[in-house]
Amino acid sequence: MTRFDLNPDFSADCTIAEKSRCGTIYRAQARNTAGGTLLIPVALYFAWQPDFVEGYNRHWRVDCFVNRHALAPGDPMILGQELIAALRREGLCDEPIWLSSHRSDDEKGEAFGNIFEDE
Repeated sequence: MTRFDLNPDFSADCTIAEKSRCGTIYRAQARNTAGGTLLIPVALYFAWQPDFVEGYNRHWRVDCFVNRHALAPGDPMILGQELIAALRREGLCDEPIWLSSHRSDDEKGEAFGNIFEDE
């Protein structure tokens, strides 16, 4: 896993596979002189190269799911555009790229198996 900055306010981590990338985008809060930072997750992203590209040039597709959160940008496309610039700068994706940005919320969750240590 690698971590990189999108801009001074946001950073992301990235898990890399052959034809896909995924990770979390964080709002960086409370940076201090010792290098410590409080990272608050505000978005998830998934990038992959579709196998079937009939009628299209081979490309990366990036979906950025921005949470409804006070620390997330109001327009999810802005964070998606910052993500694309960072993925290109870090050499993790190259053009052509299709970006889809989404606004999302965690609606419900359910554990399958022993997720928590005290169970």
